[in-house]
Amino acid sequence: MHDGTTERTNEQMIMDLSELIPSNHLLQRISRVISFDFIYDILQPYYPSNGRPSIDPVSMFKMLLVGYLYGIKSERRLVQEIQLNIACRWFCGFDFADKIPKHSAFSKTRLRKWNESQLFQQVFLEIEYSAAREPCNLLQRAS
Repeated sequence: MHDGTTERTNEQMIMDLSELIPSNHLLQRISRVISFDFIYDILQPYYPSNGRPSIDPVSMFKMLLVGYLYGIKSERRLVQEIQLNIACRWFCGFDFADKIPKHSAFSKTRLRKWNESQLFQQVFLEIEYSAAREPCNLLQRAS
């Protein structure tokens, strides 16, 4: 007996994930105001050009930012949230087909590379400078 639903497990779609996220969503607003590309320059000495490809440092940083913004303290829980939440997935630069880094890779990157680079302090200062140059109402509630 057929219940009227069709199976769509192999359906392919081409879409821009940002279209699924309301324009007043916090992550959309952050994305419009802040470019995180400067992180590549800060971390360049910690990512050699040879060897296995590494996880994108901007994506990793954005994952951590999502954790702070939404009060997610566990890296396992953070990875799960990025996997399931379309807005978080999009903000961190992951498409539907992309694998989200495992929590252990996330922990190792943060501890081994980022603590040495003082990334967090440098990013905070860069964002502070950006906000001073272009004041915005990023943290105000959307109407």
